Parts: sequence; structure tokens; C-alpha cells
Amino acid sequence: MENEIDLSAISHLLITHSHDDHFYPMDLFMRHPEYGKKWGAEQLHIYGNSAVICLLKEMAERFSVEDIWEYIVPHEIKPFDVLEIENYRITVLPARHMQTEEALLFLIEKEDTAFLYGNDTGIPGEEFWKGLKGTKLNGASMDCTMGKEKSKYHGHMGFGDILEVKERMEKEGAADQETAWIVTHFSHNGGWTYERMTEDLKDTVFQAAFDGMCIEIGK
Repeated sequence: MENEIDLSAISHLLITHSHDDHFYPMDLFMRHPEYGKKWGAEQLHIYGNSAVICLLKEMAERFSVEDIWEYIVPHEIKPFDVLEIENYRITVLPARHMQTEEALLFLIEKEDTAFLYGNDTGIPGEEFWKGLKGTKLNGASMDCTMGKEKSKYHGHMGFGDILEVKERMEKEGAADQETAWIVTHFSHNGGWTYERMTEDLKDTVFQAAFDGMCIEIGK
């Protein structure tokens, strides 16, 4: 509401993994006309790994509204799937985040513009780099949960890890001086307040994300 974004107009939703700070299906069931009226999109297509889709179906059964699938359409996806959604091409890439399911990242392309949605993840493994090969990124949003230094936890990054990822991307031709870099997914665990973060980043190529943020990339 604050940013005047009509969430009901969203018709496609990409989910990285089933942790409830990223996926809380009970909220999505409010799309049923019994609860909400005059939605901008008739159906919401949800794309996620097997754990996400299982959780969605489990919660729908608990919700006990038989016709919910008329309004929500689940799609199970896995690493290296390529989705053609409206005018976008989306390549599913493997994250390095959790032991119990295969968390995902998304390479989102439209015409000659490419953007990497790169959280939640630690420093990605070699399969990720194979999937990114041949891509030139106009922008990348990277996990910075663990603050200013390198992370001691395998499933998230700190800023020191992002610098390592950026260096490899530039070495492999996936990024250059024109690439926009966003750090996001902050946590109190990192001990890096937003005010201090923006001050520390002001003379770098990195921007700290904020609610309602818009960036312009590509042509």
C-alpha cells in the first residue's frame, strides 16, 4: 500500500525455497473470491521446488476450499529448467542454502537484459557457474545476510563473500563495470545496520536494497 503496488495484479510468482520468510501459502489463499474481490489477475501461477509445491498442496488441503486451484496454479520446477513466462525467459539455477531441499536462484532475461536473483545462498557451487556460463548480467541482487565480513555459515553470504562472487563473475565475463549490484536479505545476525551499511557502500558500486526500490538496467 505504501508503494502503491497492486499485488493482486501479479500473475506469476517465483519461489526460491519453502522457508516461511519466503513462502507463506496461507496468505496466498486469500485470493479466493470468498475473501478478496476484483483481483487484477484471474490466476496466480506459483513456481517452486518439490518442497514448495508439497507445502502449498498440504496447506490447501488444510484450508479446505475445493476450488482454490481455479485461482492458484502450481508449477514444480528444478535447477536448469527454462521457463518462458510472457516476455521473460527464466533459467532456474541451484542455490547453496539448505540440506533438506534444493533451494533455487533465478536468472531472469528479457530481450538483451539479464538480472540474477541471487538469494538465499552461500557462495554458489560449480553447477551454478555452469548454468550462468555465456550470460552477461546487467544486474544482480545478492544475499548479504551475514553482514560486512565473510560468512561462517554455508547457506548465506556476507559482503566479503559477495566480493568473491563478483570477482569470479567478472573473470568469467558474466559481469563488468556496467553491472548493477544490489545487496539484500539483511539480518540482525550480521550486525550491520542499514544506516551503517549505506554509509559503508556509498563509494562502491553496490547499493543496499530497501522496500519499494526500483533500479533501471539494460536498454
